Amino acid sequence: MVLELLRERVIDSTWNKMDVQSKAIKSISTETLLFNFSIRKRTSQEQKVLNMVFNQRRVELTDKYKRIEAQIKEVLDECEYSKIKEGYFLNRMPGKPEFWDNDAIALAAEEFAEKDRLKKA
Repeated sequence: MVLELLRERVIDSTWNKMDVQSKAIKSISTETLLFNFSIRKRTSQEQKVLNMVFNQRRVELTDKYKRIEAQIKEVLDECEYSKIKEGYFLNRMPGKPEFWDNDAIALAAEEFAEKDRLKKA
């Protein structure tokens, strides 16, 4: 009797308040599939924020597709990450960095090895 009452209260406080019942959801990192996952009702404020995020993402993707169609390469704006003038250049092109010649690669590798040796010493 007590357990039945508890069961009814749990159902009333959770299951009956869910917007969609008996839904399945798949994990992002694994292949696990969870059944009977209930989705609770969103408040008007939560729905407003969700719609705003959807619209922002839609605008981002539209802009990205336009840049791809126009064959414009994406670049990073250094000011978005740091207001301080850095002592290095950001690789502004996607993918592997391009060097002027093979000597630049060897020189950079030597400098890196020297700095690594000094750190370990």
